[in-house]
Amino acid sequence: MRRPGIVATFAISSAAILFVLGIAVTAYSLMQIRSVLYDEAQRRVEAQALNWIEANTPQIVLANADVLSRLIADFAARERLAYALLEDPAGRVLAQTTVPADLRSESSDIVATTARSRVYGMMAADGVHYLEVATPVSASGTGMSRDLSSMFSIVSGGQSLATLRVGIDTRELEGRLRALVWTNAPLYSGLVLLAVVIQVVLMRRLVRPIAAIGRAARSVAAGDLSTAVAPGATLENEVGELVRNFNDMVARLEENRTDMQALHAGLEHKVWERTAQLEALNAKLVEADRLKSEFLSTVSHEFRTPLTSIKAFAEILLDAPPEDRQQRQRFLGIIDSESDRLTRLLSDLLDLAKIESGFLEWRFAEIDVREPVQQAVAAMMASARAKDISLELSAPVSCQVRVDGDRIQQVVNNLLSNALKFCPEGGRVSVSVECFEPRGRTCTADGSYARVSVSDTGSGIPQADLPRIFDRFFRGSNVARGVKGTGLGLAISREIVLRHGGEIWAESEPGRGSVFRFTVPLAAVKDNAATANVSEEWGHHE
Repeated sequence: MRRPGIVATFAISSAAILFVLGIAVTAYSLMQIRSVLYDEAQRRVEAQALNWIEANTPQIVLANADVLSRLIADFAARERLAYALLEDPAGRVLAQTTVPADLRSESSDIVATTARSRVYGMMAADGVHYLEVATPVSASGTGMSRDLSSMFSIVSGGQSLATLRVGIDTRELEGRLRALVWTNAPLYSGLVLLAVVIQVVLMRRLVRPIAAIGRAARSVAAGDLSTAVAPGATLENEVGELVRNFNDMVARLEENRTDMQALHAGLEHKVWERTAQLEALNAKLVEADRLKSEFLSTVSHEFRTPLTSIKAFAEILLDAPPEDRQQRQRFLGIIDSESDRLTRLLSDLLDLAKIESGFLEWRFAEIDVREPVQQAVAAMMASARAKDISLELSAPVSCQVRVDGDRIQQVVNNLLSNALKFCPEGGRVSVSVECFEPRGRTCTADGSYARVSVSDTGSGIPQADLPRIFDRFFRGSNVARGVKGTGLGLAISREIVLRHGGEIWAESEPGRGSVFRFTVPLAAVKDNAATANVSEEWGHHE
């Protein structure tokens, strides 16, 4: 999980700090405002009580219950008091309004005192809290003549005549506090948001050049010394100084690297050239040695076998010619067959050497690829009949190619010779010619191609031999089965096809026959209509 960046962290922390400070300041302010509201309410009620006492002291002295009840009810209603009651010094109620049920003091302590009154915290049975202001009624407040007031003071012994207790419902005061909070909360939230936005803007301006330094540092670490940090370069503070120092460092690194590259470029180039030359020379020598050893070993082996046979049977005929004419003819036939094998081997080696060395003369011409294929099939027809093998040719479409016709016929001859060699009596060998757009593994190059396929119903090629069947002198399991051949026919065929810009490959499953295919590029791409006009059925040859 990605951690927040510097700007996000600072914004969150600033908002949290401002929020906590705001809560603390708001709580403290509310406490002060609450105290002020409560003091104001107490003073207001005390003033109202003193005015009422001043105006109604004679009635209080006379203690007429009906009159006092009416006066105190009017007083409570007019001043919007929660309740009011008048008690004599003994605690007996002289008059009262409706007092909340089970009204009791929350604490024995006095909440506050004023010049003439005391304030108590009260709570009713329904949980409502009240502030009760108790104001004593003294003889000096009778409102009578000075002599009569003096007389009341002497009679009372200086004690209060009664106590006026009035209650203030604190719910009104708390409601004013809540209204004040809800009124100022949006304003405070807006100020906090504005402060956070300003802090974010300032931090982004501060962080932008630092982030640019980080990106430039990554580029420098990756080897790119062309990056300079533009933001912050004009700041007259610590960040601007850091950016300028970083740019100076990168510039010096670039200068040093350029000097080093200039000093070592020539040397590195010379070392690379000499190394490449030595490696190429060494590779050529190694490959030449390997090819020479492999070629000499293979050729000596291939030549030794027929020469040994020729020499052995020639010695037999020279030392003790058999009297049996039939046996003598058989020996001479073996000598003739091995001589033909040597001749084919030499001819194949010569062809392969000419192709690989580039000395072979090629005669390219634009022809229908079916012509050399048909000639090869016609040349092999006698061999097919001798083995009772059905040889079929399917080439319904004309495929114009630019090739050496004799060499293409040589490829088809080699493939047909192998197919007839491994196809059992009564089997079938099929040859087909097609024109198509290459797909899949058929061809690696782009363009349209002609494809020639030679398939047989023989025993197939073991899977282990398939990757090497086009190697020179490779005969695989044919040696164990006594099948004759030089092992060069498929190698020559591959070189001829490659020189024409095509491909050659084999597909086989043991026991289900083999298919050899090769491709050559078409001389020109023909549309379907033109191709249909020159198409013809070539029939089957058996």
